[in-house]
Amino acid sequence: MVPVINRIPVEHPSPSVAFYPFAEGGLLCCPGSRQVWVLNPSSAFLWCMLGEVEDFADLVARYAEVFAVSEETGKRDVTEAIAVFRDAGLLAGGVVVDPALEIDYGLPEALGPQLDLGRESFSFRRSFGLADHALELCCSDLDLGNAFASIMGHLSESCSGAVSTQLAVVAAGSEDDVWDIYLDGRGYVEDVSRERVLPHLVTLAFVRFSEAIKANLLFHAAVVGQRGQMILLPGEAGSGKTTLAATLAARGFSFYSDELAVLDIESLRVTPFLLPMSIKPGSVPVLEDCYPGLSGLPVHPRADGKQVRYLMPPVASLPAKGAVGEVQAIVFPRYVSEGDQRMGPLEKGEAMRRLVHTGSSNRDLTARDVEAMIALVEKTPCYELIYCGLDEAVSFIEGLFIKDVRGNDHVWGKGSTG
Repeated sequence: MVPVINRIPVEHPSPSVAFYPFAEGGLLCCPGSRQVWVLNPSSAFLWCMLGEVEDFADLVARYAEVFAVSEETGKRDVTEAIAVFRDAGLLAGGVVVDPALEIDYGLPEALGPQLDLGRESFSFRRSFGLADHALELCCSDLDLGNAFASIMGHLSESCSGAVSTQLAVVAAGSEDDVWDIYLDGRGYVEDVSRERVLPHLVTLAFVRFSEAIKANLLFHAAVVGQRGQMILLPGEAGSGKTTLAATLAARGFSFYSDELAVLDIESLRVTPFLLPMSIKPGSVPVLEDCYPGLSGLPVHPRADGKQVRYLMPPVASLPAKGAVGEVQAIVFPRYVSEGDQRMGPLEKGEAMRRLVHTGSSNRDLTARDVEAMIALVEKTPCYELIYCGLDEAVSFIEGLFIKDVRGNDHVWGKGSTG
């Protein structure tokens, strides 16, 4: 006997949530938030039907007919989908809550006392530029200033125009070899030990440079390529993207970034974001052959508790000033110490879920942002790369290019998994 479904009203979508069709389902976005929800075909169908039907039984009947499932299965699927929508605050009367971003682009609102930069005597004073943003570092200690310049020196030639951000490092009065750091003449952090100064400066540079490009789409991803054809390597911290990008840069690939992919919303072209790579202890033995002397670089404790060595990619891998690249492929890497390697194409819906999870921008999203993400995924081949050996991973990346650096057809060809 077929169970009777009670005639109960269906909750309606929140008027503040926008739906965008996607090749394998759809996307939901709430203007004024940074969150995007990726829907599979069945969830996208149900979302659209919520605004058209008033009765739960009718919704189940339509779903069962379209997806050729039993009424019992339909009732279960519809109930689960509506519960997910409700829990996310997407239905009428709900409240959407943004999750914490993996990359925190913010700085403390309340800064410390002012510093008169004009009255201080600095042993080191130099400007660095990225994304049309000029940053000046003033340092009372020459060694600390030179340490920053050793990993940011390639940006000093790019600096022009008025200074937008000023960083200052001065001796703290509490004890020897302890430092205070100032941001735009206001106290940022005090009593910092020497080995912690550089991580603070790198973080401040990252935040200010990223603020200058916030009109773009920003993804937590490394970017490498050849001849202006670039590959995005999105991934969470610990996925192995930095190690893979560093290896590719040492093997002749152009290096655009190991942390932030910067895409123009209209053209979807990617521009370089050339801050130094943060190499964690586990990657040092793997990269030592490519970067002799890496193990001897200073180890810096970051504010998040991680120990890093700062490394710039080979000079030959750095793009020319003003370079832009076309995104040829999106590859989601994940390093595993052992187990089965998996290298191959990824369904568009799953690729969109993973890309959205890496963050889309450091500002509230607009309709154009979502449309740009959809266009990027729909037009770009997407792949999964689960690897335990760098040689295999590098070979896979090389195989995504139609031609090698000599202009010959590559043995794998575009999109092949070998």
